[in-house]
Amino acid sequence: MALFTHQEQDPATAGRFLTAARDVDAAIAMSKATGRILADAGIANTVISPGVDLDRFAPTLKIAVVGRTYHTGRKGEALVNAVMDIPGIEWHFTGEGWPGPALKLTDEELPAFYRSMDYILVPATNEGGPMCVLEALASGVPVIGSNTGWVQDFPHIPFDNGDAQSLRAVLCGLREKKFALREAVSGMTWDAWAEGHDALFRRLATERNLVPTSAPVSCRRVRSVALLSHGLESTVIGGPSVRIPRTAQALRQKDIEAAALRYPTVDLPRYDLVHAYNVWPPVSAVRIARRAATLGKPFVFSPIMLDLSEAGLWQADILRVFRSATSPEHAEAAMAWARTRQAMRSEDGLRGEPEPGYLDALRELAETADAFVFLGERERALTATLVPSLPEVSRIVRNPVDAALFSCGDPDLFRSAYGLKDYVLCVARIEHRKNQLLLALALRDTGIPLVLIGHPGDEEYLRLVKSFGGPNLLIIDRLEPGSEMLRSAIAGARVFTLPSWAEGAPLAALEAGAAGARMVLSDRSSEREYFGDRALYCDPADPASIRQAVLEAWEGGWSDGDRESLKDHVARSFSWDVHTTAVTDVYEEVAARRAAGIRPPGVARVAPLPVPVHNEKAAAETGEVQDPLE
Repeated sequence: MALFTHQEQDPATAGRFLTAARDVDAAIAMSKATGRILADAGIANTVISPGVDLDRFAPTLKIAVVGRTYHTGRKGEALVNAVMDIPGIEWHFTGEGWPGPALKLTDEELPAFYRSMDYILVPATNEGGPMCVLEALASGVPVIGSNTGWVQDFPHIPFDNGDAQSLRAVLCGLREKKFALREAVSGMTWDAWAEGHDALFRRLATERNLVPTSAPVSCRRVRSVALLSHGLESTVIGGPSVRIPRTAQALRQKDIEAAALRYPTVDLPRYDLVHAYNVWPPVSAVRIARRAATLGKPFVFSPIMLDLSEAGLWQADILRVFRSATSPEHAEAAMAWARTRQAMRSEDGLRGEPEPGYLDALRELAETADAFVFLGERERALTATLVPSLPEVSRIVRNPVDAALFSCGDPDLFRSAYGLKDYVLCVARIEHRKNQLLLALALRDTGIPLVLIGHPGDEEYLRLVKSFGGPNLLIIDRLEPGSEMLRSAIAGARVFTLPSWAEGAPLAALEAGAAGARMVLSDRSSEREYFGDRALYCDPADPASIRQAVLEAWEGGWSDGDRESLKDHVARSFSWDVHTTAVTDVYEEVAARRAAGIRPPGVARVAPLPVPVHNEKAAAETGEVQDPLE
């Protein structure tokens, strides 16, 4: 076989091109244009186009916010912070006080900066100008802004003043407009290139009787699984980043060929089943579901759904409180206002989408997946409120932990390294959702050392934690999962706490439980399902509640018997063997349904992956479908 890219215009060379194509058993055309040239000459061919690495050549929307902030918050820094989680946007700031690193530009550098941006955002709620509107438009750069100051007098892309959901909708629309160009080549992947060759090779092998007549017999329907992460998981290290590779390892120990892969990947066709993790971001989660459907693969999905109903409180209101607070006492008193504001939102039933299209994506996933795998009852109940119906196979499989590894940490290693004896420990990325700011405020005046281990997810948030944390606060960058120092830190803690706003089933709490630590956890998610009365619980929105629970854990008794009981509970209930057995049971149940002809309703609406054929005449004769790349 040979690949034919193009035909030269010189007659002699053009003739040799066609002669070479007739001499091979299989001619592969690089493009539809070349395929037509070969077909017009009566030469059967298959169009298999090269791909593009969609990870490397990914579009970004470059948005800049120009100027500095003021203590009043009128410049809209909280508004910006509330929308910075939108994927595909590259944020740039000048001046001070913004929720991201800022450039210090000279007057000479400013024009080039404007010209390098896609849009200039004016997030302010109250303005006279600002000057950046004139400078941006003079540079030919569009402005996004509400009708404040003189923004309304000039061309701009509007959003409702101070409304994060309105701004989010505008930004998502602009992002999708730019990403629409990418959709023209979304099928031109190396994945598709490999699948095209694989289909061609299989056809040729069948035609020449090169395929074995019988396959190995196995009582297991699912012998290979692709475990997929996607989105920002490769850069924002979280629970799935740890769990997916470890799950693949555990499945291999059960003689299942399992691989931890990142989507997009060329390897999906070789696996019996696709299992993807995390509903965020929904766009790539849906693409995985559709890809599995086109390949005819059973698709299992672990949503890891977070309850974001209080996101307005922990993403915006709390920042507003702490930016304007003149003292820790002022901040704690102002939190009462923030909680009242959130209660009013809840009473009004206001629950916006994290981004436009989120609910539609979730519904498509529920219709396309053969099974949903939840971490707890609370996650399943939350998801059931957001979709018309869950997949018929919806199972709870608890998060696992290597209990033996975390049960034997040496407490003296960490204590000696950092000069500590008794301390409260929190292990998590330092960010709004994990709630270290209210934890630090709650313990500030108790005299209790607080140790935060984790890399910062937001520089402004980290600054506020340091500012309100007091003299007994120690912040340590992320320690490697399962490392000796991390295990030592957990083993040496007098109290472990994680007062998060929203969780699936936090691995850090499971690791602390495996060590038998006295724990104070949030009352918001699935923690109580996992630990029952073996832990204390607090309201993450209330510093007094956090403080009271931590002090109770600090001062109350925690006997060796209590410690061993917790360790035994975690080891028995959340082992990797229990987890992988439950997961493989789901895989087999899904495969059995497929074998019986039962498919998810959404799969029928996704076209199957066509088999490449040589030309339209052959397609008409065989009934095969043309390759989508032709």
